[in-house]
Amino acid sequence: MAQFQSETRWHRDLWYTIGVGIRKMQDIGAHSKQSYIKAGPTVENELWKRVWWYLNGLDRMQAAVLGRPCAVKEEE
Repeated sequence: MAQFQSETRWHRDLWYTIGVGIRKMQDIGAHSKQSYIKAGPTVENELWKRVWWYLNGLDRMQAAVLGRPCAVKEEE
């Protein structure tokens, strides 16, 4: 959904969609390196990492476009 909205004019809706996605990723722990280290490298872990970094990149781009703060700070 976020990828589709990134190609449209709905920047405010995209910012909301990215925020929801990032919060869900944080709920399941996909944002933390510790969750990948314990389980070892698996296909599922790599897919979670890719989704996390994609959403993180979109969040940073939309924050720059809209002039709003990023959902995730660099320290996290």
